Amino acid sequence: MRQSWARLAARYGWRAYALPTLLAVTVLAVVQNGSASATDSARPGDRRAAAPRPSIAPPLTVRRATDQNVCADNEYAKLAVVSVSRQYAWMCEKHRQVFATPVTTGATVHNYDTPLGSWRVQARERDRDLVGPGYRDHVRYWVPFNGDFGFHDAAWQTMAFGSPDYVTGGSHGCVHLPMPAMAWFYGWSRVDQTVVTVEA
Repeated sequence: MRQSWARLAARYGWRAYALPTLLAVTVLAVVQNGSASATDSARPGDRRAAAPRPSIAPPLTVRRATDQNVCADNEYAKLAVVSVSRQYAWMCEKHRQVFATPVTTGATVHNYDTPLGSWRVQARERDRDLVGPGYRDHVRYWVPFNGDFGFHDAAWQTMAFGSPDYVTGGSHGCVHLPMPAMAWFYGWSRVDQTVVTVEA
């Protein structure tokens, strides 16, 4: 067996190692894809049945989010940027800003912080019940980007979107958009597009 492998390696060089490596990578990808569809365990954010695991996008540096520069360095076909400190979101197509809206993020005083980082949209769903400790809320649009965390409308919210009062009266970690903005975002968004949540 060793002599056969030695002859194979001598004849084909590095290509002799390519097939086993490709096979190992394929098996690993299949196993990871299967585990990605498993249900997340309970967490303080909004919970749904069979919520997909987080899909982390490649790191993306976003300068301080302002209307003038948020899309300036973007190379993605579609990018959504959420600023927690500004309570605002911008939607970019490459370097062009195509939409912007005030938002409401997680109530930080109650440890419902919206997670910060680079993510990917995991799904686009309609008419879902969001269920968590002590609440069950129906939403018309649901676009998760990090397991239990995602974008959705919030018809029950009485606080103004964009208000600094999010620290006490905000979400359970999700990003709330006004209904017209969420309807637009749902139609524009695509699975696997990048979402960046920043503090700045």
